[in-house]
Amino acid sequence: LIMWLEGASRVQVTGLQFDANGKTQFGGILCTGTTMLQVHHNRYFDSVPPGAWTGDPYFVACGTDALSSYVYVQDNIVVTGQIEIDRCQYCFIQRNTLVTPGSNGIVWSSLANANTALDYWITDNIVENARGNAISVAFDAVSGGTVARLHIQNNTVHFSNTSTDNRSALLVGHTLLTEIDNTSNWYDIHVTGNTVIWETTATSAAPRPLIQVGMSNNGTARMREVVVANNIVDGGFSSGSSRLAERGIAVVNVVGAVVTGNIVRNTQRGIWVQPDANDAPVISGNILKNIGGDGIIVNSAEAAVISGNKIEAANLDVGTAYAIALRLQASNGTITGNYIACSACTAGIA
Repeated sequence: LIMWLEGASRVQVTGLQFDANGKTQFGGILCTGTTMLQVHHNRYFDSVPPGAWTGDPYFVACGTDALSSYVYVQDNIVVTGQIEIDRCQYCFIQRNTLVTPGSNGIVWSSLANANTALDYWITDNIVENARGNAISVAFDAVSGGTVARLHIQNNTVHFSNTSTDNRSALLVGHTLLTEIDNTSNWYDIHVTGNTVIWETTATSAAPRPLIQVGMSNNGTARMREVVVANNIVDGGFSSGSSRLAERGIAVVNVVGAVVTGNIVRNTQRGIWVQPDANDAPVISGNILKNIGGDGIIVNSAEAAVISGNKIEAANLDVGTAYAIALRLQASNGTITGNYIACSACTAGIA
C-alpha cells in the first residue's frame, strides 16, 4: 500500500504521482472509517504493467470495516488502477479519467451483509477499456444493506479493446447467483446522461447489457424509484456486422421504473424491462436504431406505459423479433404515440 488511513479525518492527498511499478494487486490508498478525505489532481500509473493481475489493482479503496463519510475522489488520472469506495455516506467520485483499469473501473461492492451506500455521486468520469465492468454498484452479500440516493450521471464509457470478459458499462444492482433477500433496501437510483460506446471487434465477446439496473431473479430484493434517462448507448456497428452488445439497456426487478429519453443503437436488443410483478413501468421518448432483434420488450408488467418512442430498423440479425412486445403475462398495457419504421420486423407490436 502507498497509504493506509484508518479512522482518520480531514486528510487531503493532491498533486502526487503514484507508480504501481508492476504490482499485480492492491496498492494505492486504503481507507476505512475515514471522514473528510479529499483525493484530487493525482496521477496513478504503472511503469511496468504486469502481464496479468492476481487481484484488483487499486488507486483508492475504502473498505467495509467501518463507515466512511464525505469522501471526495476528483480530477485524477488513473492508468491500470480502479477506484472502489465500499461503505460510505456522501461520496463524490467526479471528473476522473481511468484508462485500462486492471479489473473494474469505479466500484461499490458490498463484501458484507448490512452494508451501506448513501448519497453517492459518480459523475463526469471517463472510463476507457475496463477489463471488467466500467462502473459497478453491486451486492455480493445476501441480506440487509441500504443503497439510496445514488446518482450515476454524465459519465463516458468506451470499450475498444479485444477483451472477451462478460461485462457491462454501467452495472447497478446484482447479477450473481446468490439469493439476496428482501431486507436489502435499494431506492432513489438515477442513471442519467451517460454515454456508452462499445467498439470491440472480439467475436467471442458476449457482454451483459451495456447499462443494467436491477436485481437478480434468484432473490426477493427489489429496487424502488429507478430512473434511467437521457443516456446514449452505441453497440459500435452500424451495418454489415453482427451486433455483439447483447442489450442496450436492461431494467430488471424494480418498482417504479422510468426509462425515458435514451438513444440506443447497434445492439442485439434495444430496451428490456422486467419490473416487479404488478408494477407499471414507464418507457417513453426513447430512440432505437439498427437493433439486431427486438426493439422494446416489457415482461410481466401490469399497466405498463410505452409511449412516444421511435424505433427504426429492428430485427436485422434474427428470424423473429418485434419492434415492441409485451410478454410473460404482461397485461393492461398502454402503447401509444410510438413511431415504428421496421420493414424486417415480424410485427410492429406484439
